[in-house]
Amino acid sequence: MLQDAAVIWATGVAIDWSEIAARLASDELPHRAFARCWLGTAARLAGLTSTDAAFGAVPALDLCRALSWRISVFCPGADGAGRHLLPIWGPHPLSRSRRLLIDEATRVELGLPNTPLPDATWLDRLGRWVAAAAARVGYRAWRSVRRASEP
Repeated sequence: MLQDAAVIWATGVAIDWSEIAARLASDELPHRAFARCWLGTAARLAGLTSTDAAFGAVPALDLCRALSWRISVFCPGADGAGRHLLPIWGPHPLSRSRRLLIDEATRVELGLPNTPLPDATWLDRLGRWVAAAAARVGYRAWRSVRRASEP
């Protein structure tokens, strides 16, 4: 969504803002704040200075911080040529853990709660909650260390 929106805005093609605003206000999105934030981030990437006319103020993610976190998560485990020993999208528990670290960092930035596993046993849900909580703690610690090291 982020890249699509930024490319569309950058082309200068007329956009039906009322339709987008209506969809953002509808019940089709489980987390409207999440969609508004991605929309605000895309607007920033496209160079729009104000989206107030169509949506009111929309927040944007700190892309530098988000990308720095992703690099930090993706870089460990690389071989000498910079390739990862385990693919990020693989079924291995370490690959799944890296994806969880990325997902939970985004959820922290957006202020979203932990997402429960659909159709899971209580033990699976508990395991997912513990893993997500650990990922959130790791991200918050990284963010605090990063802030402290900035001039």
